[in-house]
Amino acid sequence: MSINNKPKLSIAKQIEHLKQKGIKFESYSEKEAYAFLQNNSYLFKAKAYLNTFKEKDSLGKTLEYKDLDFKHLVDLSTIDMHFRRFLVRLTLDLEHILKSKIMRDFNNSPYNGYEIITDFLAQNSYADDFIKNQLNNINRRIEANKDLSAPTEFILKKYQGDLAIWNFIEVTQFGIFIEFANFFYEKHKNKEFDAIKHSLFNVKFLRNACAHNNCILANLKDNIRNPQRQSLDIIFGLKIFKKKDINFIKKQMMNRSINDFVTTVLVYDKICRSSHMKYYCYSELYDLMIGRFLKNKDLYKKSKIIKRRYIFCLRILKFLKNKQELNQ
Repeated sequence: MSINNKPKLSIAKQIEHLKQKGIKFESYSEKEAYAFLQNNSYLFKAKAYLNTFKEKDSLGKTLEYKDLDFKHLVDLSTIDMHFRRFLVRLTLDLEHILKSKIMRDFNNSPYNGYEIITDFLAQNSYADDFIKNQLNNINRRIEANKDLSAPTEFILKKYQGDLAIWNFIEVTQFGIFIEFANFFYEKHKNKEFDAIKHSLFNVKFLRNACAHNNCILANLKDNIRNPQRQSLDIIFGLKIFKKKDINFIKKQMMNRSINDFVTTVLVYDKICRSSHMKYYCYSELYDLMIGRFLKNKDLYKKSKIIKRRYIFCLRILKFLKNKQELNQ
């Protein structure tokens, strides 16, 4: 059957489909699963969490799932929801901190606020096209007597192409802002920024995934070859895992979600200047990890990879949290 001709399945048939793959409905009944798929989620999203439990034979064929109940998928999707909500706030706070930093450093630089943006747009065609397209769309809406909707549209309407650094950073995408930050700090050297500059795109990946409501915890197996080197060096330098070498840390970080999450937390720890903010951030995340994450911990007794990822992240978080407690 062509991949484009798969039949639409009713919820009852979706449950049968899962049963054929070895998924049990003992801890979570078929009736409960039906209600979950009808009211709370949908099959494609629920199935995403199967990736962590997937095993293949020597020919690459996916084997039947063992000791896996539909409750695993429900629990992981709920944990993921709470985790995403926290990460959205963390990455938005981080974006604000980064913008505050660049404005602080700009104010201490010799550069003109308008010229620095003109120079950046002249050498970054993607950013230049983004601003021009936004302006064209806004002006077309105005000509068509249509209301503007986003706060950024009102800023662009007022200033048009005459942008300075202080309004440019408010109207551009986060990815373009990161490129501008790299451009600015190439001119205005800064050790604090140098320590995080290679990690910012990991922050962007995580921020975008959360904003699009992607399943962050869908696959906890190794799925990248090159974890963020700055993060590896920071973790090793802090001696969080005293008896382990850097290869141990690298092995734990060879997962896209874990790599980006840990990297984001380390960037936050590096550039947030408020010990109170950091303490409350880490305390909230710690409460989530020892609370909702562990509510149904017995489900994961046989999952070595979930336990390994969890312990690794918790150790880093506890270290950072304990460090801030000393400053309170």
